[in-house]
Amino acid sequence: MERRINSYILLIVLLSNLLVAFTVLLFLQNLAKKTIKDEKERLTYRIYKEFGYLESTLLLVEKQVYKDYQEQIMQIGNQLVQSYPNPQTVPLDTLKKIAYSLHIDHIYLVTRDGTTVNSTSDEQMNKNLENSSPDFSRFFDNLFISHQVNAFILGFSKTNKNINIYTYYVPDNGNYAIKTSISILDFLKMEYPELLSSGSFFRIQELIPHERKIVREIDIFSYDEEPTTSIFNDKKTLPLESNQLKTLLANQELEIKTKLGVQHYQLLMLNSNKYTVPVKLILYFDYNYDVLYQPFQGLFVALLIVIIITLLVISYISPMISERYLVRKISIINHNLNSIRKTDYNDLKTFTGNDELSAIVENIAILKDSVMEREENYKEAKIQAQMADKLKSAFLANMSHEIRTPLNAVVGFAQLLRDANPSPQDAERYIELINTNSYRLLQLISDIIDLSQIQSGQLKIMARPVCLKEMFSELYGIANSKIFGQNQLINNKTITVLVETGELEAGDCMITDPYRLKQVMEQLIDNAVKFTCKGEICIGYKLQGDKITFYVTDTGVGIPQEHLTKVFDRFVQAEDHMTREYGGTGLGLAICRELVGLMGGTIEVESILHQGSTFKFSLPYRIGQKI
Repeated sequence: MERRINSYILLIVLLSNLLVAFTVLLFLQNLAKKTIKDEKERLTYRIYKEFGYLESTLLLVEKQVYKDYQEQIMQIGNQLVQSYPNPQTVPLDTLKKIAYSLHIDHIYLVTRDGTTVNSTSDEQMNKNLENSSPDFSRFFDNLFISHQVNAFILGFSKTNKNINIYTYYVPDNGNYAIKTSISILDFLKMEYPELLSSGSFFRIQELIPHERKIVREIDIFSYDEEPTTSIFNDKKTLPLESNQLKTLLANQELEIKTKLGVQHYQLLMLNSNKYTVPVKLILYFDYNYDVLYQPFQGLFVALLIVIIITLLVISYISPMISERYLVRKISIINHNLNSIRKTDYNDLKTFTGNDELSAIVENIAILKDSVMEREENYKEAKIQAQMADKLKSAFLANMSHEIRTPLNAVVGFAQLLRDANPSPQDAERYIELINTNSYRLLQLISDIIDLSQIQSGQLKIMARPVCLKEMFSELYGIANSKIFGQNQLINNKTITVLVETGELEAGDCMITDPYRLKQVMEQLIDNAVKFTCKGEICIGYKLQGDKITFYVTDTGVGIPQEHLTKVFDRFVQAEDHMTREYGGTGLGLAICRELVGLMGGTIEVESILHQGSTFKFSLPYRIGQKI
């Protein structure tokens, strides 16, 4: 068992450590992603800042070129067209002299169809400019209409590997355009050497990759709808397939995953105030995520080492932990459970703590108390069941006696009337005895039927107005009749019946079931007559708040105090000798309690032994009119 617990401890620790490792791994991964994102944002901001400097420089150069060369180009262009209507006849030396005098790099003569037919450079000879792009074609066509030096176009020169400013001019009545090429770098060397020292492209290609370890390489490719080449290295072309290039042009950016990170391509435009067709550049980043992942990988390796060390330590100390904190406690719990199974409650052991095993020990102690309480309740219930069984046996025996006694009297006196030829006085007395015993037998059967209906829930209360004074007048006669009937049997009762009626605010009528109210009162009167030999019986009612209290008081034998709580139980009389002396089944008061409860009231008894008893019950006072 101890070995199994140790295995469980190791398993729990292992799972806990793996959970911690997984959580830390997710945290490190998210942290790495956030670091990469922040680095990319800072890098992008730096690159665009550099391009902002470059674009500002281009605007300045463009404005200055326009200012310095506009009139000169127009003057020289008009002279050239007048001297040489055919562009192919212009001598190369003439073109070079013009370029030298204007301090420009090259001059190109372009026909109406966009073909370069004469030039100081072989770079664009016989190249059709109108095939460059639809925008440029529209622009070039417009030159032969406007005849303006309004075409300052930025372009990438494959000759000097720089961004140049190209000017276009078509003289009046000319059949070809004069195109000049001015290197921005050469122009800055002459006019603005301090701006040239800023070196935007140098910072982009060399300085930024050196400062930012996340980027392995930055490159810029020119895009003129031909195979793109690097601005920094004319032997390097854009490493994209045709479908990837289409995606880049459509979305302005493209990312391709690599083993170490991603390759990011961004399409940029260099615009200015004077030119029509912008320069398209493709910015290339080769991101190296592995550089940023390495510190996090080191942390994760360190975490794994800590987990392994933790497992080794736990494997060493787990037997001591299990022995001290688990095995001993589990043994005590098992011992306590066996003690409860054997009902040896005094042999329970305990320990304290704030863990679950201590809570189990406490629950076992509570379970022991609960089992002992249930055993006591079982013993008490068993005693009650035995007593109930005795009471039922006594009730059946008594019931047999109670039924047989009046029935024997009825049968016996009926035979005397038939066979003995009695005198008129004896016949009258026989008839009275037959009537009394018949009523007694009928009452017994009625009690049994009422009790059966009450137990089955079939007895219903029929509430209607009842006049209490009239009812108590009837009860007064019934009480005297019962006394007379008793005297016919034993002739020793000298009882006076008194009636006390209280004043009701709304008359002497109330809403209740008159039959059941009268039945309860008759039962209480019958008991009072039965257990009283001399003195008085008082019946009455009085208003107490919103209830009416009915009572029957006698001066009979009384009830011992220890029997007051059970006189309303079924099959029970105050003492066994009363059953033998006064008769009865023990059902009357039980039926009274049930009927009073159904009418919404309560019943109680007060008694002093050998002085008398008072039975009283209270019912809700509901006002009604006599029907």
